[in-house]
Amino acid sequence: MTLDQRYPAISDLEAAAYARIPRFASEYLRGGVGNETGLQRNQSALSEITFSPRYLAEQSTHQPNLQTSILDQTFALPFGISPIGLSGLMWPGAVEMLARSARRANIPMALSTFATTSMSDFHAIAESNGWFQMYTANTQEKRKVILEDVKRAGFEVLVVTVDVPTYTRRPR
Repeated sequence: MTLDQRYPAISDLEAAAYARIPRFASEYLRGGVGNETGLQRNQSALSEITFSPRYLAEQSTHQPNLQTSILDQTFALPFGISPIGLSGLMWPGAVEMLARSARRANIPMALSTFATTSMSDFHAIAESNGWFQMYTANTQEKRKVILEDVKRAGFEVLVVTVDVPTYTRRPR
């Protein structure tokens, strides 16, 4: 049975995943901040996106070239794997599996500040496809230590995240 046959919809994959991971981890993954209105708005906005197939359009025999250059590096696709904090709670070794996949597919992947894998282990796997996502620490000394660790691990790309300006309440 193929993956598509076993899990014909994303909701099927979601149900299988949530049956395997601990409840506290699934609640962290599913949940949003506060009363989750931002999460609801994001889901609503995504549901408004519609693909418009062109059934009667001229068919081309060549494959489209989806390569793109980001920061002087050419990637196979115009997207990558975003950072997922505490992903090792969802699946042990998830970061390493995703890093190997990113390198094989030649797409970028950002390691979360709250990763369950060390920077150096991740970078050794992802190589130049690995980026580091940094939530800015609350003191200059903490930021300096993190940046020194990032440099020592060999990262060339730093993704600075500013979407959480203060501590947040995650009810789940």
